[in-house]
Amino acid sequence: MKDSQMSIASTRNLETLEESFCQMDFHRKQYSLPSMDYLIEKKNLVSQINESASQRVVERLNNSIQQHNSYIKLVSKSAKKMKSKPTKRKLQKRQSVIERDLQENSHLKGSWRDLEVQWGPPFREYACMVEFGQVYIMGGFGNSIYNDFYSLELNYYKWTKYPPVFGRYGHTMTVAAGCIFVIGGEAIINRAKQLIQDISKFDGSGWSTVKISGVFQARKFHASTTFNSQIIVVGGENQGRKLLSETILLDPYSGKMHSINYAPFKGLKHHAMTETRDGVYMYGGVNQNGEAFGDLYLFTSADYWKQVQTTGQQPPKLCMHTLMYYQPFLILYGGKNEERFTRYLTEIYAMKQNVWSRIEQDGEIPKGRAGHCACIYDDSMIIFGGFNLDGYLNNQVQIMDFKRVVQFHAPKLVLPEIRKSQLQIQHAGRRSLLL
Repeated sequence: MKDSQMSIASTRNLETLEESFCQMDFHRKQYSLPSMDYLIEKKNLVSQINESASQRVVERLNNSIQQHNSYIKLVSKSAKKMKSKPTKRKLQKRQSVIERDLQENSHLKGSWRDLEVQWGPPFREYACMVEFGQVYIMGGFGNSIYNDFYSLELNYYKWTKYPPVFGRYGHTMTVAAGCIFVIGGEAIINRAKQLIQDISKFDGSGWSTVKISGVFQARKFHASTTFNSQIIVVGGENQGRKLLSETILLDPYSGKMHSINYAPFKGLKHHAMTETRDGVYMYGGVNQNGEAFGDLYLFTSADYWKQVQTTGQQPPKLCMHTLMYYQPFLILYGGKNEERFTRYLTEIYAMKQNVWSRIEQDGEIPKGRAGHCACIYDDSMIIFGGFNLDGYLNNQVQIMDFKRVVQFHAPKLVLPEIRKSQLQIQHAGRRSLLL
């Protein structure tokens, strides 16, 4: 009620100011004020009108946010009661409109903090991290090739060690069908580096090997994620150090594989992928000649890749970076760029509606890195490990807490047309020309 009264008051104030503007323009000749004073007062009045219009937009925005929060509380407290009421559909429709408006008119800021824990896994590169109720980390290369598998409970700042899997690095880890799937990678077998062909899965209690109908070519430095309840695997480097171009769709339930050989790109490694509501996005990577790319591709249900044209603050050509989805933003963090000289990125890029922007960062910004692992957990981004020009980074877990900042644009005011004829006046003994 209070917000409604404030909105009505601001609307009336705006109407009063606009009426005063019209009266001033209409009765200018009847004013006893000198012409210069008249113009100054008129300019001040226009400023007041703009300020009043902006205030009205802010009040409407705050009202939408309050409706959004009220709806969430209503659903959490009255979930059972709402199931049988027709008002549920109305509220859901209103909620979807509010959420869409807030998402379309928001950008991200982030604040860094270190996770303070008594103990954690040793430093490493080329490990994998996923969110599966908790944050899980597996494998990688440091003092040795690791076979360890950990979960991180962020609510309790505690690491938990699980049964190990065959040690590897350069693999991928994906959550599908209620399990964690580990795909590919390289290990040391009989004192020689060898790629792993098997796909393993963790069901919460232990590891098992996935039975696949078809031949899966062993690889490392590929990318994988989920797509329409399937696992999608793209590119990588095979045992003969040849880069692969094929796109593989794997059913996590039956183990059936479907291969798509056509792609607008040739062999890639050190690229990154993530699933969004639009499909699967893929960014960057290097080709057989070691050339890095800054292209963004989208894979949809039509079983083909298309290059996405973007604008804004474009990320550079990258490899060994991470790509994540924080609705409705595509988040790109870290990576290595060698266009002019070797550089490890500290910037974080966010893309929404095909427009890239840099996320404003508060707190102590972590060192630039590549070959790290990262994931989104609730409203935060978790990063761990990697390397840069100084060598391996330590085992400190660092967290960026996201904050959505809602943008608004004041409406374009349509004011009465100001007289455009030239008015010559005498002021302080000199001649001035005003429009």
